[in-house]
Amino acid sequence: MKSINTLFHFECSEDHGYVIVLDSPITFSSYGYQYIIEKGYKSNGMSVPRMLWGIISPPYDPRTIIPSIIHDWMYDTHILSRKQSDAWYRDELIENEYPAWKAYAVYYAIRIFGSSHW
Repeated sequence: MKSINTLFHFECSEDHGYVIVLDSPITFSSYGYQYIIEKGYKSNGMSVPRMLWGIISPPYDPRTIIPSIIHDWMYDTHILSRKQSDAWYRDELIENEYPAWKAYAVYYAIRIFGSSHW
């Protein structure tokens, strides 16, 4: 996914701080199927508590933005199972040269704390 071409911008949201808004669709593949996230979709990026930004990442790291948008969309649509969505996210972070140990930390945090967002 390193060569994905998409445009997005940030908007201020009263309840989430800044959100990422797609200015063009994202097309991606998972488990042999192709999906399209439409223009206008909104995501909060990587949901990391501020106190962990220095260790894990701020929400808008260039290596995590697109995988985070797609993962949020997967959670919104339930297009895959929660477990498949989380595993896809972990693998894409690693493919985008995000450190593997951080990707696994994010994965386990999502598995433990992410069910309320599913």
